[in-house]
Amino acid sequence: MYRFDYLILTPTYNRASMLVDLISQVQEESERTRHKVCHIIIDDGSDDSQNYPDRMLECKRPRYVIKYIRLRKNHGRDGFWQIYTSLFERAREVRFDYAIGLADDMVLCRDFLRRSERYFRWCQDQDQRVCCVNLFSRFPTNWGTARYVDGIYFCDRTFFEALQWRIRPISPERFEGSKKRSHRSSGVHQQITRRLSGSRSIAPVSGISYVRPRRAESVMFPASRFPDRPPSAPWECNFIDD
Repeated sequence: MYRFDYLILTPTYNRASMLVDLISQVQEESERTRHKVCHIIIDDGSDDSQNYPDRMLECKRPRYVIKYIRLRKNHGRDGFWQIYTSLFERAREVRFDYAIGLADDMVLCRDFLRRSERYFRWCQDQDQRVCCVNLFSRFPTNWGTARYVDGIYFCDRTFFEALQWRIRPISPERFEGSKKRSHRSSGVHQQITRRLSGSRSIAPVSGISYVRPRRAESVMFPASRFPDRPPSAPWECNFIDD
């Protein structure tokens, strides 16, 4: 079976142009370094106007394999755990050295693959049980506390094994009730945090920012909806140049 240097997992919905930009960023580095990449993309019922299938075909390269799966209807926030389970199940079928979780609207730093792998190895040198590092937190309250928070991560196969290659069902009750709960996230990454932290064989993970969200994120997650969280650090402060 063919083995890839990197496996990338991306859920997407109505962001074809942003996703193509993300793919181009990774392809540029992978072609320069001759890394073999498999990119699994699950389209959660996007509009036909996005023209995802044709755009994904245009992005394929000899050393960059895209496995695009399109779902008929959108699962919404309360069904996002199902999308992530599908990503994990498909990841299980692929042989890879490292896996990377990336949202469809991310902007990557220079030499993203090299820097991420280098940081991951450094973390493992500090504690051999580390299986995943958080590369970005939208609200960086976790910096310096060694916790996985957001869905932008770099990991090895042990990460998926610790989670049994699936996300457990998240009750719709999480999103029902008063307006105070209207801002609640999908709960997927909070579940990952709890399960990793509660595992005796997996150490807490570390965080650093090698990516940033595009401007669309400020519309989806305005600061006014998260009054108890500090604003994100300036873009210039999120990178560590080496």
